[in-house]
Amino acid sequence: MLDTENAIVMVMDLDGIILRFNRAGEAATGFHAHELIGKPLWDTLLPKDQAAGFRWDFTAVLQGEFPRETEVQWHARDGERRLLQLSTTAILGDNGRCSHVVSTGIDITAQRQVQQALAFTQENFRFLVEGVTDYAIFMLDQDGTIISWNPGAERISGYSEAKVIGRHFGEILQAEEQAGLQPGTMLRIAGTDDYYQREGWFVRGDGSRFWAILAINPVRDDNRRLRGYSIIINDISERKQAETELARSRESLQALSRHLQTVREEEKASLARELHDELGSLLTSLKIELSALQQQLPGQEQARSDIDRINDCVQEAIATTRRISTSLRPPILDNLGLLPAVEWQLEQLKQRVGIEYDLHCDGDAAGLNQDQTIALFRILQEGLTNITRHAEAHRVSVVLIIDAQQAALDVIDDGIGFDFEDKSSGGSYGLYSMQERARALGGSLDIMSRAGEGTRLRVRIPVALSGAQQQEEPTP
Repeated sequence: MLDTENAIVMVMDLDGIILRFNRAGEAATGFHAHELIGKPLWDTLLPKDQAAGFRWDFTAVLQGEFPRETEVQWHARDGERRLLQLSTTAILGDNGRCSHVVSTGIDITAQRQVQQALAFTQENFRFLVEGVTDYAIFMLDQDGTIISWNPGAERISGYSEAKVIGRHFGEILQAEEQAGLQPGTMLRIAGTDDYYQREGWFVRGDGSRFWAILAINPVRDDNRRLRGYSIIINDISERKQAETELARSRESLQALSRHLQTVREEEKASLARELHDELGSLLTSLKIELSALQQQLPGQEQARSDIDRINDCVQEAIATTRRISTSLRPPILDNLGLLPAVEWQLEQLKQRVGIEYDLHCDGDAAGLNQDQTIALFRILQEGLTNITRHAEAHRVSVVLIIDAQQAALDVIDDGIGFDFEDKSSGGSYGLYSMQERARALGGSLDIMSRAGEGTRLRVRIPVALSGAQQQEEPTP
């Protein structure tokens, strides 16, 4: 019967001599029963530092104080110390006195190691959580009641642990804008989806606001039953404020860039008009006066020759003035629009440096406002200038497509290409200028290039409807 027991069973006489030792004991200790029978327990299995304690319990059992529950360490054959949970009691004879002592034990070494490891882990986790002050970390039960509260939660929320334990978390951390999601709903979503997160404004105990990320995770047991929730809150108010200030600064810079570009274009247009209308007219009048003067000097060949030379200089000055005026602000752009101006610019490129071109245009440029028209034309001009200076290209393809959503401009050359990363890292003010023009209008500019494979400039600018066009759109 003893050998069928899973627990260790030892039967001893009144002197502690082992009389019976079952198979479970043999398996647990590595000793055979015959090696132990006839010897005192404290001289065989028990280390010296454990023997005195067990002998005290043994004596108490003989005196009628039983059963005795204790934990003792014992030696296995391999010398390893094991922990035994031992229950010692007496077997009474016919006279009612103790005739034998029986100790029943279970090896709890592994169990105790697990408990110690768990306690160690829990202690370390507690130290970790309590040492975190940048994050609010706390636990809820299944109903959303707060059951733990770390110093970070106290710092962020303004509530001490004593004031929050036992209260529903929705009473402590209120979102400024719930957007229809109440605290209970957040917990249900977390329980269903195994995660919930929101970012927004929250309110502290003193009424002040803070911008935070809140994450809720359900806590489940081994059978996936819900035991509660863990909540982590990260106060990112400073980062949010920095992002807001950065966005404002970027908007201000873009507004300033747009203003400077507008002023620059107005100055160019004004200067072009003054060159064409005033200086051009003055030079033309001077040419007419010189021709009239030449007619008044018959027979004076030297004077007529000098007038011819001066006349040629005036003619060259007129041509130079016209060229400068046109480069500042081509009249064709204001008079005929973007598409003719693009074709004119490409023809000028061909005549000046001999680069052939292909042009494909689709859509109506009339829907573009003045800023969009000028930006696209200036980007094209800068792109063609870069091609002339650096690309060593023989042909350029330009595609301009305008629809109700955007204006798309692509400029592709067959030149030597370049490493765009090196160019964009600094020093290429032409590329930066083009990007700023596109960005100022809410658009984008991308450049794709490889050494020996040419370059593609890709511009996309959203098209804003004019007031008349907006009125024609049906109201949703």
